[in-house]
Amino acid sequence: MASDQQSCTQKYESFITANRETAEELLPGIQREKKHAHSNDPRVVEQRKKLKKAYHTYQEHTDEGNIQELEEAKGRLEEAHKLVAEGKLASRTHEVEQKHHKYIRSWQLINEIMGDAQHITT
Repeated sequence: MASDQQSCTQKYESFITANRETAEELLPGIQREKKHAHSNDPRVVEQRKKLKKAYHTYQEHTDEGNIQELEEAKGRLEEAHKLVAEGKLASRTHEVEQKHHKYIRSWQLINEIMGDAQHITT
């Protein structure tokens, strides 16, 4: 450990080093779940490619038909983003509903076991 000859800064550095080494040795690492961005979804990627193509066509030939196609491509890309977001939301909602039903059923079983008449009073 630190000797009496060390300065406060040196003692603090020793403490930090010991703390970090101990944490690395004893605490399990936590793996964070990677979030998947909507922009990486295949539907969004495909619509983005189509939008880029429509944009390049528009840049080469600026006419009413190409403007219309560019606007439609923008709309399809936006719709793809919405579909991905809605799908993710629906999936999460279903997950919450499943966990909620398990929670309710657990308490129903506890109440059946304990009986409705047994209430702890203080």
